[in-house]
Amino acid sequence: MFSQIFKRNEVELRMNKKLIEKFENIGSLEVSLVNNDTYETMKEVFENKPQVYFKQIDFVRILSRSNPFINHQLHKLLDNGVVVREGSKKQYFYRLK
Repeated sequence: MFSQIFKRNEVELRMNKKLIEKFENIGSLEVSLVNNDTYETMKEVFENKPQVYFKQIDFVRILSRSNPFINHQLHKLLDNGVVVREGSKKQYFYRLK
């Protein structure tokens, strides 16, 4: 009975060691603040073209970022009073406030 428990623990330890080894080359020692860069870029676009209305998909395509990420940035710009949003439930347009 003890030998079975010992073997099971030994197998689990080997499996954990192999699993941990998979993380050896993953991760980063530095964190880049892409979030702030994108926010600032979007803010500059609005400031440079104050009368132009933009759609969310415009930023997704040009900045090559995900739709949820751009949506989050637009909501931060809205919350900070930088832009206004106009439109209906199907389509919104954003411009400088």
